[in-house]
Amino acid sequence: MPKNNMQPWELMIDAKLVLGMGLLKKIFQVGEKQLYRQMRNPDLDGDNARPVIDRVRVLLQNLHEVGGDETAHAILQFLALPAGYTCLPIEQGCPTCDDVRAECLEDYPTLVQLHEAVRDGQDMRAVQTLLDEHVDEVRQTVTLYEQEQGE
Repeated sequence: MPKNNMQPWELMIDAKLVLGMGLLKKIFQVGEKQLYRQMRNPDLDGDNARPVIDRVRVLLQNLHEVGGDETAHAILQFLALPAGYTCLPIEQGCPTCDDVRAECLEDYPTLVQLHEAVRDGQDMRAVQTLLDEHVDEVRQTVTLYEQEQGE
């Protein structure tokens, strides 16, 4: 089953299968009964509990709704990095210029900022943020180029 379309209770079951109940109890600091309640399908069982990961999703949604996208992104990055992932907004890569040449020119300042941060020995978090900004600028260029090629 593809893991990207699973419901929170299904993800908790999968985590139990991978890590075991003992480690889940240590991680979440709750008893086995509470964890099993989080693993029940709410459509079939009235005695269920909202999984912790679902609560984090609600937190992210609420942050987004009130304009706290930077905080939401920071939380996602914090959660993704231990698994070797990085999170990028879906809307990244939307061109800001009407001309590919102009879009290409916008790629340089972010690259220069990234290189300066590396040379200055800035904190890795700052460097990662600059990298994400530069990748977005390059994606904008490629997106506009693809759009022009398709015409």
